[in-house]
Amino acid sequence: PHNSAIGPYLALGFLILVAYLFGILAKELGFPALTGNLLAGILFGPAVLGFISPADIHSLEFINTIALSFIALSAGGELKLKSLRENARAITGITLVHTILILGGTLIVMAPFLLFSNIQELSGTRVAWMAAIMLSVVAVAKSPASTIAIINEYRARGPFTDVVLGVTMIKDVIVLLLFAVAMG
Repeated sequence: PHNSAIGPYLALGFLILVAYLFGILAKELGFPALTGNLLAGILFGPAVLGFISPADIHSLEFINTIALSFIALSAGGELKLKSLRENARAITGITLVHTILILGGTLIVMAPFLLFSNIQELSGTRVAWMAAIMLSVVAVAKSPASTIAIINEYRARGPFTDVVLGVTMIKDVIVLLLFAVAMG
């Protein structure tokens, strides 16, 4: 059953056009275009105005898969092995510190909240801890898509950009490993 009055492909076309226009507006206001794109998605998506329904999003899932493939290819194309070797120490240090602080900080904040919520009452302490751990792992994740979009938009180059991209890519691998461990 389809919930949208305009259909998933028309809704997608509308969202692409609106995201583009919001991107232009964001740039005029001094923000990255990605900021406008995200605001358009939030505003016109299912959470606020509902121009695209959850059913539409589900039916367009294959586009998400294709987009993720292009993002991964783009991220791989941006990485330079020489730069990764030169900045390995900085990338490793930043990645470890960030992962530990975010994972630990989120766990410290979320565990008491979840332990004293309905989750604990309905499902038990073990489930509340599992939820806190999963939320902490998700909090560690970074978006290669947004990182690459900002780097490309501002034509950023240099050691700082290489370190940021390296940390983002390494953290994706770490999040996959943490997710597998947490699920176990």
